[in-house]
Amino acid sequence: MPKFMSKQVTIEAYQVVDEDNDETRETPKWLIDAVISGKVILITKSHMFPGKQTFIVQTDEGTMEGKVGDWIIKGLEGELYPCRDSIFKAKYDLVV
Repeated sequence: MPKFMSKQVTIEAYQVVDEDNDETRETPKWLIDAVISGKVILITKSHMFPGKQTFIVQTDEGTMEGKVGDWIIKGLEGELYPCRDSIFKAKYDLVV
């Protein structure tokens, strides 16, 4: 059976953090555009969703949900998708 290794690529990503613990940081334009267009929906604590802080991403494969601490990744072709923090840390390194 053939085996494959992924190619090294550089992606953009944004970690969704608890608004109460959010450090001052810049939100990327691609994420702002995605929220405005409805591709990403941020759900924060409210009386409708007590204790639930999540986000929803409309992907080519359907609707996917992430939670606080997860990442929103912008792929090579501009596609967006959520990624759990543990997987993100295992797969990606910060490029400066």
